[in-house]
Amino acid sequence: MFSEILHWYKWIHFLGGDFLPLVWSIHESCERYEVWDVSALILKSRKWLTSSRNSLWKSILLNSNWEKRRWIIFEKLNVDRENTIVWVTSWAYEILNYIQKLDQKKFKELVENMELIIWWWVDVAPFMYYFKEYDIKYIWVYNASEWYFWYQDIVNYDNSDWNAPYKLMTNHWVFYEFLVLNSDNFDVNWNVKVTARAKPIWRLTEKDIWKNFALIITTNCWLVRYLIWDVINFVDKNYRFKIVWRTRQSINLKWEKLMETHVNAVIDRLFKEDKIKYYTIWPDSEDWSLKHERIIELSGDIWISKEAFAMKIDRYLQEINSDYKAKRENDMLLMFPLIHIVQEWTFYNWLKSKNKLGAQSKVPKLSSNRLILEEIYKFM
Repeated sequence: MFSEILHWYKWIHFLGGDFLPLVWSIHESCERYEVWDVSALILKSRKWLTSSRNSLWKSILLNSNWEKRRWIIFEKLNVDRENTIVWVTSWAYEILNYIQKLDQKKFKELVENMELIIWWWVDVAPFMYYFKEYDIKYIWVYNASEWYFWYQDIVNYDNSDWNAPYKLMTNHWVFYEFLVLNSDNFDVNWNVKVTARAKPIWRLTEKDIWKNFALIITTNCWLVRYLIWDVINFVDKNYRFKIVWRTRQSINLKWEKLMETHVNAVIDRLFKEDKIKYYTIWPDSEDWSLKHERIIELSGDIWISKEAFAMKIDRYLQEINSDYKAKRENDMLLMFPLIHIVQEWTFYNWLKSKNKLGAQSKVPKLSSNRLILEEIYKFM
């Protein structure tokens, strides 16, 4: 994957400065074995990372204490070097914001000499305003425990780096199948029907451009016809596509079909006025839901009218999502949403309480289960 990135992005000095992959290092002993996260195991086993230049970073990056780790990174980071940093989107934002608050001068010098490769896992949209505001160079990459699937080979695609697509990696030991997202293949809860028919990649035609596909993979790691829950659509013949949404990151209680992409599109419209840092959306009841309940964390100490903010989000969602608008019409099926504006670091503190501070941990965006919502209540 990195060889292809280096081919497309000549400005990356991958071997010139420090290489900092921010991994999740939490591990536990189990009889004669140790259980590590995949990203930590890769870092631990790579011999070239044990060179004198990276040996210090290796011990730091595998430290299981996130707050201690980010302080050491702040202390030891040589901002004069051309640092190549590979981080998950949300934690990239957290640590850059952390450095910025502690030392503005160091932050500025770091950004000027930094190449940042964003791991997908968490959608970049809510943090996009931050990267654009400080002119931070970035590439979006999707890699997961299952495999490495795609990366952004053209940042400024169709004169828009905000909506640049990904290029499917078709020669990396993955067999792809594509399942059209319709009622013939899925039920209302997005479960695959036994009668579903998927297409292999060579059967895709020009007519399939802009169709929504659920992605099924088979790899040489013994994952066979594994549905990864990402929904994509192609934008050109070179297997470039955009991620539309995740079937597990949606709310469809009244057939409103609210998806993460809808909410992120609203955030895109709001970011200049109200800088949303994190959000999560749930039904107000698991038994008989009448409205959506939202917890939103803003960046910084910002005062905002909760009612006006809720009206603005609701109006934008209706403009973007016709299904949501139809269910909200005259409060027919969905009532006006309930919204909570929480203090900055609320979600951080919740993650900390769950021992989930670090690279691969993320805040759930949309769900029909209220369990996590009840937990976050305790930190509001």
